Amino acid sequence: MNAKGVNPLSRINLADLFHTQSYLQLGIITHNPIAALQSMFNQLEQINQKRIHISVLSKSKISSIDPLWQHIAQSSVTELATSLSQQHVANINGCQRMSLNNGQITVDIYQYTDNRTVNDMLADIITPHIRFQHWLLSCDTLSSVNSDHYLQQAIFWQCARLSADHACVSILAMDTPSGVVTHQRVATSDTIEAVHDQDVVPANISKLQLLCRQTGFRFIDELSNDIKHHDNAIELAERQALRQQQLDTYAYNPLPQPNMPPSSVNNSVEEPLTMANRQSIPNHTLNTAQKKIDPNSDTIAIVGGGIASAFLALSLAKRGKKITLYCQDDAIAQGASANKQGAIYPLLTPDNGPLSQFFQQAYLFSRHQIDALLNQGHPISHDFCGVFQTGFDPRSQQRLDKIINAQQWPSNIAVKVNAQQANELTQVDVNKGGFYYPLGGWVCPYELTQAAIKQAMSLTQLELVFNTHVDDVQYIDNQWHVYGSHLSSERKNATQLLGHHSQLVIASGANINQLSQTAALPLTPFRGQVSHIPTQGQLNQLSSVICANGYLTPQHEHSHCVGASYIKHPQDLAFSELEQQQNQQKMAQSFPDSHWPKDIDTHDNQARVGVRMVSRDHFPVMGAMANVAQIQARFEQQRQLPQWQQSPKYWQQNIAPHYQQLYVLGGFGSRGISSAPLVAESLAAMMTGELSPLGMTLQTLLSPNRMWMRKLLKGKAI
Repeated sequence: MNAKGVNPLSRINLADLFHTQSYLQLGIITHNPIAALQSMFNQLEQINQKRIHISVLSKSKISSIDPLWQHIAQSSVTELATSLSQQHVANINGCQRMSLNNGQITVDIYQYTDNRTVNDMLADIITPHIRFQHWLLSCDTLSSVNSDHYLQQAIFWQCARLSADHACVSILAMDTPSGVVTHQRVATSDTIEAVHDQDVVPANISKLQLLCRQTGFRFIDELSNDIKHHDNAIELAERQALRQQQLDTYAYNPLPQPNMPPSSVNNSVEEPLTMANRQSIPNHTLNTAQKKIDPNSDTIAIVGGGIASAFLALSLAKRGKKITLYCQDDAIAQGASANKQGAIYPLLTPDNGPLSQFFQQAYLFSRHQIDALLNQGHPISHDFCGVFQTGFDPRSQQRLDKIINAQQWPSNIAVKVNAQQANELTQVDVNKGGFYYPLGGWVCPYELTQAAIKQAMSLTQLELVFNTHVDDVQYIDNQWHVYGSHLSSERKNATQLLGHHSQLVIASGANINQLSQTAALPLTPFRGQVSHIPTQGQLNQLSSVICANGYLTPQHEHSHCVGASYIKHPQDLAFSELEQQQNQQKMAQSFPDSHWPKDIDTHDNQARVGVRMVSRDHFPVMGAMANVAQIQARFEQQRQLPQWQQSPKYWQQNIAPHYQQLYVLGGFGSRGISSAPLVAESLAAMMTGELSPLGMTLQTLLSPNRMWMRKLLKGKAI
């Protein structure tokens, strides 16, 4: 004990503790996430050439617009802390993932705005392969005020379930310019009060040691980093039982089984096959017929060429994976991702349920990813000018008002505005109130997709195979054999073997269900024609994206985007003069008392047509592809049993049939910019055995298996 009678707080030397590790997964339980991260970053600055994943859990609610966040930003003494302070964090439910230092540092901040506890947060997390090596409790959790919220056996058992057998626990002292601080709290809207280490109760340190022994952790409690060992065989067996219990609970949503643990990202990688040092992505075609195929390839294949494929490639590249991307076009982003301007804003619901929570997490992650690519020097046309949303008829306005008034939305997510405020924000006379999304705006999907691919190519070996249509895939000897045909200007060549891959992802947008394995995906195609119009008159004043019956963007290079049509099961992708006229009429119908819609002129017939795949529940699809034929066969077997033996519990207790190492990624509808980067990041994490930014609840809601399982779990036929 020190002179004040308080046990010394451990200052763990992470560089020594993990000097043999290439990938570190750390958990922090704290009452002040920002101060804890700032203290952690002081040590992470000393660790190089390692990927570090930090998960922060707290009962406290934080936001990047809070005074405390601004105070930390102003007092940052490390580049990592400065980088963190520039991120957008909102007081929303779930995990907010941030990638710092070119992907070397991943930070997950977990918080909930309702009455859920830290234990509830932990219960929704799953670590399929790579588990936590170390947990740090910030010293503010040991204070008399906070200890009851954090020093709970249930919390420690959840941490134990997520941890490696050798995992340790220690106390994190939080450094600030004024010294060691147990926590900081906002005393008023303008001042910050620091509470120092006298608040740490010695008895709580003893209680922490006891909890570690009871749950099988090794506890580091000395400045010398000595580790207290004890026989923990019983506790380790209990951990495994808890893991199995969670897997059994979600048996109908099988988790991907990674082939190998994630690799470290080495800055000195082999030259990519497509020459990443070029200024633009080469629009060449690889002669696959002459390519020597490695029968034991450890590459991951992606079929597709849009935003989802690009960000999946980027997320896998950050993990050091070798990738082959098969694209049927002669360049990246020629399908639905080829628009000039696409709006980015979240989808909210009155109950702020899982769908709304998912889109808020995804929206913020997209902003992080776009900002990171911009900071890395990639040219991406964009303007985070905000998005104004309003109704276009009494029914739609009533629905929007219900969303606005149902929740206390964080002000950096959405703000209710009146007609005058809306006019000031948009700089045109909309003369209506509605919702304003301050972090939203527009971005060029084509340039964003190219930037993600270029960044991925700078990190790993990424092979781009253009003008190639994938016709069939087969799983033979633990490898996916990809068969396809080369597309030339005159004809389609014969199908041939393109390559062998350890894992395969179908992310081919409108073509996602054209393979036999994915044909049953419950996704519906919708045609969308976006009109490109010249800026003129009052349109030149427009300073924010407007969403009503369709959307309208501010001008970029003297042009606006307006649209879009929404045609179910389209017959073709030809330009439609009727849809062009309808796009012009939508804004006039939405704002009948305004003059500026008269400046919208679509008569030049400049437009872009694409197909977007949509699910009935509006969630994308992501995860292991279900084997629908086997599910149907098992269902028929169940129906042959006597009535008393038929039970929906069968589907809860048995692993759902699925294809090994085959995944799907799609169904983003018109919100690919706002959601695809997070879903791609989640799939990359799952495929490599890492921690996903989406908990089990959301993973289940995104599962390709969900539509059939919902019926079967209710005892209904499929």
